[in-house]
Amino acid sequence: MKFLIINGPNLNMLGIREPDLYGTLTYDGLVEYVAAEARRLGVEAEFYQSNHEGDLVTAIQQAYGRMDGIVINAGAYTHTSIAILDALKAVSVPAAEVHISDVAKREDFRQVSYLGMACCCKFAGEGKQGYVHAMEKLIEIIRSKKYLEYKKSYSVPHGNGMRRRWAAPAARRAVIQQAEGKESNDHQHKTGHSGGGTG
Repeated sequence: MKFLIINGPNLNMLGIREPDLYGTLTYDGLVEYVAAEARRLGVEAEFYQSNHEGDLVTAIQQAYGRMDGIVINAGAYTHTSIAILDALKAVSVPAAEVHISDVAKREDFRQVSYLGMACCCKFAGEGKQGYVHAMEKLIEIIRSKKYLEYKKSYSVPHGNGMRRRWAAPAARRAVIQQAEGKESNDHQHKTGHSGGGTG
């Protein structure tokens, strides 16, 4: 199982950026930790970080046909980027939204998540552990019998053959909800982590 772990603007400044809010863990330290946890989970993790919206879109597009899941912390682009939303919808790879800080306790503009419209779960306020929980949830969803049956049955004409893809986000969430037997599919886990800026 292969996952793409995407981090957006200013995440490369971890350890320097507002350490009173984000802690002293550096971006390299975050990558090392998540990579180790991915190996423990039997996941091959590929990491990508950029401060540029278009580069993040390209990275998501390149996940098509290569990755089984995407874990994405788009930083401030979470609240502004329709382009990243469209990219996630285009590749139709199961995606989990992550934020190191508890964005629910931040400014009003941070309560809008365009990415959430294309993600099947969300983890915020858990620091580095949120990435691990996101991978665990994606594994659970991908291994779900109903998910596998739905993915196999849903295909659309593409060129000279058939291209497998997820359905639209609303249908996707409905399938996940059925698979889990829960009334809600917006999984937001919080800890006592003191909220900071977006990231």
